[in-house]
Amino acid sequence: MTRQSGLSLFELLLALALLALIAAGLAAATGLGVRLYDRSVTLSGADEGAAMRVRLRSLIAAALPPTQLAGFPTDFEGRADGFAFTTLAAADLWPGAAALRVEVRSGGTELTMSIAPLDDDGHAGPTEARVLAEGLSGPVFAYYDAAATPPGWQAQWEDHSRLPALVRIEDPSAAWPEFTVRPRLGGS
Repeated sequence: MTRQSGLSLFELLLALALLALIAAGLAAATGLGVRLYDRSVTLSGADEGAAMRVRLRSLIAAALPPTQLAGFPTDFEGRADGFAFTTLAAADLWPGAAALRVEVRSGGTELTMSIAPLDDDGHAGPTEARVLAEGLSGPVFAYYDAAATPPGWQAQWEDHSRLPALVRIEDPSAAWPEFTVRPRLGGS
């Protein structure tokens, strides 16, 4: 009796079927991976703008009232082209920072946010600037004065003894949705 070496036709067909099944699974997984990557790249641009708005919202909400005793400026400056304020929020992200001085400014078709860490003596460290939105048609800044008679929106904030009740940024373009935030009032 002689032994045959090699594969029978059945074994060969079974091996090819298993190979086809594995190849189909790998192709499907690769296709899914490519689609997920494409989707993440597409969403990252849109999500960055939303993330910056959320960050700005939390910084404004934690604005220090001008009555806060500190070794750095705590006044809120509201202008027709932007605003600036001081916050303790996220100061731990900058080593040695006692507070952050935040400025939001309109550059015509661009809205930018600059953050400068402040030390205990009020000296500013290196400023980090980010673009909040591009392609704007001219953002409008407004500050709500609840103590005015009658209460209402103002184009500038000139009362350096308190925070505005609300801060609003509007732009007619779709690049920046209406954005209204209530700063911390009365140190609460």
